[in-house]
Amino acid sequence: MNNFRDFVDKKQLRGKTIQSLARVRLDKTIDPETEMKNINQHECQLIELAKVLNSNPRIIVMDEPTSALSSEEVQMLFDIIREIKKKGMAIIYISHHLQEVFEIADRITVLRDGRKIATRNCCDITKEELIEMMVGQKVKEFYKPKVSHAGEKILEVKNLTRYGFIHNISFELYKGEILGVVGLAGSGRTELGRCIAGADRIDYGEIILDNEKIKPGSMDKMLEKGIAYLTESRKLEGLALRLTNRQNILSTIIPRLSKGGFFFPHKGSSRVRELYEELNIYPNNPDVETSNLSGGNQQKVLLAKWLITKPKVLILDEPTRGVDVGAKKKIHETINGFVVGKIRVNSVIWTMAMNFILEGLVRWSYRGTQIYPDMATEET
Repeated sequence: MNNFRDFVDKKQLRGKTIQSLARVRLDKTIDPETEMKNINQHECQLIELAKVLNSNPRIIVMDEPTSALSSEEVQMLFDIIREIKKKGMAIIYISHHLQEVFEIADRITVLRDGRKIATRNCCDITKEELIEMMVGQKVKEFYKPKVSHAGEKILEVKNLTRYGFIHNISFELYKGEILGVVGLAGSGRTELGRCIAGADRIDYGEIILDNEKIKPGSMDKMLEKGIAYLTESRKLEGLALRLTNRQNILSTIIPRLSKGGFFFPHKGSSRVRELYEELNIYPNNPDVETSNLSGGNQQKVLLAKWLITKPKVLILDEPTRGVDVGAKKKIHETINGFVVGKIRVNSVIWTMAMNFILEGLVRWSYRGTQIYPDMATEET
């Protein structure tokens, strides 16, 4: 440093930080000295927005800003967006959540497979028309009724407990069945899936697979038994984005494709091609780096990564989170295909938020405790 002007004025820096936090309504709750690792996802989103606003932009691009937020946090973000809009800034809001788009946007542009389909004023288009433009077919053709093919019991969970997270959870799962576990964020639905799959420890309870009591272990050991887990966080936990799609998909079966200490990925090429066709992954090139795919296609790669293991029980934690309606439809069709023999998966446990239920059989979770299931309705 050559002179005093090169030194940081910490008092001035703190004052400007408080002003920036005030623009996103965090000045009363976040101290400028707080480390980012100690704040929640919602606050991180708002701090990122405050950082952008410091440059006084004319246009702000928001890419899926509500993907990890609760409904209350979404409304707070929308209030801030409306304030920004009143100051004359233009906002490009990228989202797969149609309800949010209709609430916050003035105009909507639909993209499909990298091409512009149309631009419409929000007041001139219905949700059904928007979905039709997004997926290329009418809403009534979007989901088809599923016929249950439940058979003999494959999994039984008794009084499963992880102190502070889940408490005395019990249920049975049958072959050919999709079991929905529904709850708000923090209800314990994610922790339940992670405990069954061996990702988190279990303090108490039993897991019985194919009438055999199994000792919970690591994810590797549970996968050997036939239980696979698809995480809700594909970018942080599910995929190595710098690897290719082929490498990601084959990563779960490396021991099966290895001999004498050598790995032979070509042995899995035919199955990778089959999964590409079944899931309609785009672009149709397994050697593309996963980071270059859209969120929906990344999610399909993550699903393929676990399908290739041919598990007996597949646990899906919010598998359609943050994907467009077209990818969501394909994932639903694939999951329904599990239980009618198209794909070798015996049963599915699907943890989800309370805004969607795929199948009528549902277990509800509230603060880590099971609430029994007659509460489920078709409207949920």
